[in-house]
Amino acid sequence: MQRPAKGAPMIRWITRLDDAFAGLALFICFALVCFQVGARMLHMSVSWTDELSRYLIIVSTYFGASAAVRTHDHIRVELVLNLLPRWLRNKIEVAVPLACALYCAVIAVAGFYWLEDTIALGLVSAESSLVIPIWVFQIVIPLGFGLMGLRFVAQAWTVARTGYAGALSDAPVPLH
Repeated sequence: MQRPAKGAPMIRWITRLDDAFAGLALFICFALVCFQVGARMLHMSVSWTDELSRYLIIVSTYFGASAAVRTHDHIRVELVLNLLPRWLRNKIEVAVPLACALYCAVIAVAGFYWLEDTIALGLVSAESSLVIPIWVFQIVIPLGFGLMGLRFVAQAWTVARTGYAGALSDAPVPLH
């Protein structure tokens, strides 16, 4: 894994934010599962821990996806891309992250409207005695996709600024 390039000023303050949220959610999930196992060994059961653990896994997934964009760890199919001339590959390496950023923006906006509806309706989880409003966990959709979108814009900016066709891979190739 390569070190991520320094991004635009708007990205710098969230450089490790996604890692922190994903890690914290996984840690709390781990602690909850251990608590639940211990409680069951004492013949007690706490129903809300199962559901909260599921929500925390979802939170970890969204922020982990943003971290994967930052570290360039998403799956890429480069077979055809590697056969293209460097100048065309560079154009594609800018266009693809911008298209991904647009997709993330659409999902983030839709997630925001969904979140507004959930808050307006005052929805809570129907499965357990969990007293936390469901919007607390649904907020991860617009936040996660928003962060991913910013990361994709930073990727496109890095390729456009550096002139490297392979700026997102482990071995950058200069376009000189």
